[in-house]
Amino acid sequence: MKKAHKYRPDDFKRKILQTNISRELLLDEEYNWLSQIKPEELGKRYYNLKQHKWGHWHTDTNTSLTIKQKLSARLKELHKDPVYREKYLLAMKNKLKPTKENLQKLHASNVGKKRTDAQKEYMKSRSPKGADHRLFGQTLPEETKDKIRQKLIGDKNPFYGKSHPPELQERIAMNISKSKKGKTPKNIGVITSLWWNNGITNKINPICPGSAWTRGQLR
Repeated sequence: MKKAHKYRPDDFKRKILQTNISRELLLDEEYNWLSQIKPEELGKRYYNLKQHKWGHWHTDTNTSLTIKQKLSARLKELHKDPVYREKYLLAMKNKLKPTKENLQKLHASNVGKKRTDAQKEYMKSRSPKGADHRLFGQTLPEETKDKIRQKLIGDKNPFYGKSHPPELQERIAMNISKSKKGKTPKNIGVITSLWWNNGITNKINPICPGSAWTRGQLR
């Protein structure tokens, strides 16, 4: 019709039949008007060839969703099923904690295999010392340090004014002791002391120096 209207605009008339119709009811209203056309006038007096109700993509809400949104909705629906949920949790458990049998199969499948030079080079590039990984064993630039410091200074620090409970402190101390394997670190005095501040200065002390002092170090 648009092509014919372009060459013969005077042959067409436009009449507004109804306004303020919701998108959901638009097709129903359109069918009501089409059903008034006489069968012998279809394709002759009117461009319409049929009277039946046409579907349209905008009436299906799923068509406007992205693939990611559709997958998300489908997974949410599946997780409501207790059988699927149980299978999913079991699969995740096996993935995170592989069985001894699976580990043996993995070991047997790699016995006698040697990595190619290309594989070694790729693994080297993906290691912590690789160019595309964050710096490992190197000192960060002062500018980067200052940015991190500004984000964690004073009350911006999520641990500001807080302290670990005594049980956790004892557990951390035991883990440190195990990791040292009996070796006494050179900075043992610093480890056994804590930083305190009164809003003006910092102080290292095993216990709180007074009521005006809080845990943490001013930068």
